[in-house]
Amino acid sequence: MSKYTIKERIFLIKEYFKNSESIVTVQRRWKTVFNVKKAPADNTIRNLVDKFEETGNLADNLSGVVGAKKTIVTPENTAKVQEILEKSPRKSIRRLAQQAGLKKSSTQTIVRKELHLFPYKIQVHHPVDAVAQEKRNEFANEMLEKLEKDEMNFGQIWFTDEAHFYLDGFVNKQNWRIWGTENPHVSVQRSLHPKKTTAWVAISSMGIIGPIFLHDTVTSERYIEILNQFIGIANSLADLNVAWFQQDGARPHRTNSIFELLSEYFGERVIALDYHGATETGIDWPAYSPDLNPCDFYLWGYLKDKVYQTNPKTIEDLEAAIHRETEAISVETLAKVIENFQLRLRHIIAAGGAPFENIVC
Repeated sequence: MSKYTIKERIFLIKEYFKNSESIVTVQRRWKTVFNVKKAPADNTIRNLVDKFEETGNLADNLSGVVGAKKTIVTPENTAKVQEILEKSPRKSIRRLAQQAGLKKSSTQTIVRKELHLFPYKIQVHHPVDAVAQEKRNEFANEMLEKLEKDEMNFGQIWFTDEAHFYLDGFVNKQNWRIWGTENPHVSVQRSLHPKKTTAWVAISSMGIIGPIFLHDTVTSERYIEILNQFIGIANSLADLNVAWFQQDGARPHRTNSIFELLSEYFGERVIALDYHGATETGIDWPAYSPDLNPCDFYLWGYLKDKVYQTNPKTIEDLEAAIHRETEAISVETLAKVIENFQLRLRHIIAAGGAPFENIVC
């Protein structure tokens, strides 16, 4: 932080709280007021805000700090934190520290090392009937069999999906933690709001293609445009003659024109609901299986956790944040995510095709 003067740091703090904690707005104000092209990075602003909230100080040393919060992990402070969490187990560490009058780092230590609590995320899933469970189980066995026979490389599968990002009315699971010694398995229904953008992506161990944004209802014609964009980019990254393509069972994804396009480029290397029935080749993607798609079990939750930290105020801000956070995901992370797909197939079999998120979360 030494590169910024106290006056500049005060400006950042004032603008942050004046603009509803929107980092994007702070960065824009910085460029305008100081007439520069580059603003302080997101992490720089967040670290400054954390420092100010924890110590009341903006300097690089602790001289002149007034009213510094307690930092000692004592039995009294541990009991205080425990009492607060028993009454309100959904508090974030920051809010918990503020209420207890402790530093955030000390509160984290008490929660993890003294109380042995863990932050469990809300899980959202559809009911899965017996027929769907059987299909999921068959799919998992077929995929693992192909892997064992070297008929498929999971790292060459492009998993695809689209998701809505709302300006408000969303459930931010990053902020919905329930501290406890056991997972309470709490679920909630997502609320809808008209102010949104829809992002489509393709994810594999080779990288992420997208996001491609949609502002209208997804039709078969619009989906073909997206696929043509994807194919052009994917062909430049890897050999499409060995790549696999996966999609879910959304109605616009299952028309004859879509299947003809996929057949032209991927042939039998397609994992999609109804594709086998239409082409007598490929693998059917099982219904009610977001827990198997890396977009669902990793990407969307990760992006929303990151994107909403900047509190975007417009669709343009929202889409810019989605782009920025998507590009920041490393290839190493993607490789681990795809490895997790194989583990999830085994969990499917162990659970007899039933949902298993309570096992891996």
